[in-house]
Amino acid sequence: MKVNKWQKIDIYLFPLSHCKKLVPFNTNLDSTLGLPRLTKFIRDCTYINSYCLSLFIGILLGDANFNGRRRRGSHNIRISFKQSINNLPYLWLVFSTLSHYCPSIPRFEFVKLGNKRHGRLVFETRSYPFLNQ
Repeated sequence: MKVNKWQKIDIYLFPLSHCKKLVPFNTNLDSTLGLPRLTKFIRDCTYINSYCLSLFIGILLGDANFNGRRRRGSHNIRISFKQSINNLPYLWLVFSTLSHYCPSIPRFEFVKLGNKRHGRLVFETRSYPFLNQ
């Protein structure tokens, strides 16, 4: 008996809809903040549009870095973006554009440089297979 892969998705996460509205591909990416861990099937089906891809490349050439956590057998990476508290408007612009790929809002943390403590904001994406490319 063949199992439909969509049966693996919880209905409360993505409720069924009977909407017949025509929407251009990847123009209405909703935020996934607060959702629990996504299934492997959903992560494998997730793609990135050209605007977000260019934004990912831009921040990777600047202040972001890859975070290759190898936990629970995952071979996917995530992107971590850190900015000083002074750059909050820039970080929030990047975050609001990429919030579809993030599990939570940016967090505040202290970092010690020399004898001084500085505050910074950090957000990370979920780990997706398309980021391995």
